[in-house]
Amino acid sequence: MLLYLGPGGGFAIVVGFLAVLAGTVVGFGALLLQPIAWLVRRWRARRPERRRLFRRVVVLGMDGLDPDLLSEFLAAGDLPHFARLAARGTFRRLATTIPAVSPVAWSSFQTGTNPGKHRMFDFLRRRRHDYGIELASMRIDPPRRRLRLGRVSIPIGRPRVTLHRASRPFWSVLSDYGIHSQVLNVPITFPPERFFGLCLAGMDVPDLRGTMGTFTYFTDDPAVPRRPIGGEVHDVARHGSEIRGRIPGPPDPLDRRPPRELGLDWRLVPDPSGRRARLGTGPERVDLEVGRWTDWVPLDFRAAPGLSVRGMVRFLLVSLEPSFRLYVSPIHVDPLRPVLPIARPILYGVSLALRHGRFPTLGMAEDTWAANHGLVDRERFLEETRTFREAHGRIFEDAVGR
Repeated sequence: MLLYLGPGGGFAIVVGFLAVLAGTVVGFGALLLQPIAWLVRRWRARRPERRRLFRRVVVLGMDGLDPDLLSEFLAAGDLPHFARLAARGTFRRLATTIPAVSPVAWSSFQTGTNPGKHRMFDFLRRRRHDYGIELASMRIDPPRRRLRLGRVSIPIGRPRVTLHRASRPFWSVLSDYGIHSQVLNVPITFPPERFFGLCLAGMDVPDLRGTMGTFTYFTDDPAVPRRPIGGEVHDVARHGSEIRGRIPGPPDPLDRRPPRELGLDWRLVPDPSGRRARLGTGPERVDLEVGRWTDWVPLDFRAAPGLSVRGMVRFLLVSLEPSFRLYVSPIHVDPLRPVLPIARPILYGVSLALRHGRFPTLGMAEDTWAANHGLVDRERFLEETRTFREAHGRIFEDAVGR
């Protein structure tokens, strides 16, 4: 886990300076060694049996695109771009996997093998040691080495993230032939595997709490169900005109006894207009307006002095009166300070965020659970979906343009 542990601010400045200096030296050294690495890669690469027919190939995959609906819309003239592709190329139906679910189908697409070989059969699977439920695609374990100080156990190193999908994806095979690939938002790619290319992981990237996306909802309305699927509803405390709550965060990396969950307190002061408010979370100050999404807000969940876990969320102030309702998105990994390997190399995700701004990193970013429960209305949900699609679109166009 990318965490900093230090005694104070002055030490943090020194360590930060040394980290920047070391990063600059390493980056400059890598730049100088790039020609040598290219020659070694060319020498070790296999030779294809035939001459290549194309210099560049783009594969665009759409999860859940129903062939019956697609044919119906094509016949009605509602999809002119798809119609042009079909006319210029080939349009055929393909059989899907058994079972016909996303992690299975995408794993077969990547590897060319059936579920018996890539070992992906569903979204979830049973744990062998206690028959509990865990994610089928990956597993996150704490670092092996720890420094035990009384009730506190300090992690040494990063958490261990294991990809359960077996067999080799085709971009790994292309890597053997020295062919560079860019893999963007493809499901079942977390953590990204080593190959010659760039990867931004897609569906199966968890939130900071280790789930596939747990939202938080704060309210004082007793009519709101307190146990929605896919999220948590918390009551708020009023102190005069101020409203307070606490955002539940990731597990404490210090592994205290008993274990605890990190959290972040927030305070909200409504505007006299009844339409706006200002929310404070630590050093962050966020202006809220009823019915409007905020931009990405970075959150630092503090475990100890100098030790915090960084994530990011979006807020939606649903209402102030007659009842208070505040939606907080699942806690995404911040691509500017990733605590989990969402990209390969890790600086690839950072560079994307620097060029295009923060972007959703959760594997299934659109919060359908909150929309299904009516906690986020249809228009706000569609607005969120468009925002996420535009962010992914900018990254895709950037990759194609380069």
